[in-house]
Amino acid sequence: MKIATLFETLLNSSTTFSARSRRDTDPAVPSRKRRGFDHRRSREIEAALRSTLAADGFSLNYQPIFDHEGRVVEVEALLRAQHPLLERIGPGEYIPIAEETGLILPIGELVLRMACERLSLWRASGLNSVHLAVNVSCIQMVNPGFAERALNIFAEHGIPPEVLHLELTETTLLRDTPPLEAQMGMLAAAGVAFSIDDFGTGYSTLERLAKLPISTMKIDQSFVREIEENQRALGIVHAMADLARHLNLDLIAEGVERAEQVTMLKAIGCHKFQGYFFSRPISAEQILAVMLDIRKRAAERKGGAEPGGKPPSGLPDVA
Repeated sequence: MKIATLFETLLNSSTTFSARSRRDTDPAVPSRKRRGFDHRRSREIEAALRSTLAADGFSLNYQPIFDHEGRVVEVEALLRAQHPLLERIGPGEYIPIAEETGLILPIGELVLRMACERLSLWRASGLNSVHLAVNVSCIQMVNPGFAERALNIFAEHGIPPEVLHLELTETTLLRDTPPLEAQMGMLAAAGVAFSIDDFGTGYSTLERLAKLPISTMKIDQSFVREIEENQRALGIVHAMADLARHLNLDLIAEGVERAEQVTMLKAIGCHKFQGYFFSRPISAEQILAVMLDIRKRAAERKGGAEPGGKPPSGLPDVA
């Protein structure tokens, strides 16, 4: 099948499937649509964001991404807010408000600084091969000077740009704007990698995927969740794997929760996984312990010694 035909088939199938899946499983999206734009609700969330930012109430949890051999190859930084309202609604609802109000700019820069500070500590502990993924908003990407500020933050913390992955949603890539391409180009030239998050839920074009410096595609969890029982979901994931292979992109499956899903994804050609089957998002201290333990066990196996106990699987049991 020609790549253009493959992409068109994938786009048509995934758009229909994703719309139904998100309508059924994501209460935040339809509730916002049903009530329309609630100005009072928006103001409450904006006030909560401002107070949390002023009180230094944002923090990061981290979710590891494993390869098919059980090694942590990447860690994604996930935003958490210490505020009753924000904790209740989650980033899926308050990030759009942050983008609408411009608060995503200071919040996003704070996230990047916190993530780089943590990565610097991990590297000081000898974990030099771990890559860190950070979600970046389209508002940040088109903001003048973002690329330069990001590179300065990396330099301040002694982080090589090559170990940073910036995750952009598929809808971000639809913006055919010179600022977006310029910022991505500057960062990519320095070595920063870019991932498409939640792939299959937007309306990408093949031209945009080929034009922008994308290195990784992440299969949205709505497809992974149903591959065991839904032939259409399975077919879409097959098509995504084929597309990634044609475009020479790395492929990561999100939302992996069962061993059967891992087996099917491996057979399809996906060999990197993220989800509760491997680990929930955990604190920086917990994930450091997990990564050091995995490295220790790998060294024991290489040296011919019997590893002590089972390797980490499921939810990490660390203090």
